[in-house]
Amino acid sequence: MNIVELIIASQTIHRFSNNTRLHASSLNNHFEALRNTMGLLDYTNRQNTGLKATIKQLNQLIYHLSHNNTIPRDSVEMIRDIDLTAKPGAISIAKQFKAFQDTKKLLEKECDDFKISIADHIKKAQEVRNISLKVPDKTKSVIEWLDKEIIPSLENARNMTTELENAIIAIPVIQTENEIDKLSMESINYEMDNDD
Repeated sequence: MNIVELIIASQTIHRFSNNTRLHASSLNNHFEALRNTMGLLDYTNRQNTGLKATIKQLNQLIYHLSHNNTIPRDSVEMIRDIDLTAKPGAISIAKQFKAFQDTKKLLEKECDDFKISIADHIKKAQEVRNISLKVPDKTKSVIEWLDKEIIPSLENARNMTTELENAIIAIPVIQTENEIDKLSMESINYEMDNDD
């Protein structure tokens, strides 16, 4: 039975580790997309703040010039009815980060579970090795098979999983709900409090 399990494990573990690496790559792409979105929001919010300040200054100029009779009152209209106020919830960076972090935790758990499974298969390979010693005419072929195909495949999968765990750890995270809430408010209301 252990031999059958090892054959099946040998065939599926490589695919599983490739799938896990694909998920990690996808997670990294998700993080970069979030970072780009934050950069675009920051840029847009800075422009929005600048535009609001410019409109305010122009309206003050128009008001003073028209009240001092420097320009005719009807010649230049004040800028009105342009809503530059950010709409809370229009873009939810906080929810995107939460989904990203949940996915990251899930991938970390998958790696842990996978390493436990690999350790179990390595243990079974050792059991098969020990059993083969009781059948002298098959010992050499079984040990060769284990040493050339099964053990290297399992060790490679374990090493790839460790590399993947290191890559996952390197992806930054936001640690607390308060940080997520703060990030959300900053992305929506960047310097909006300075507007009168």
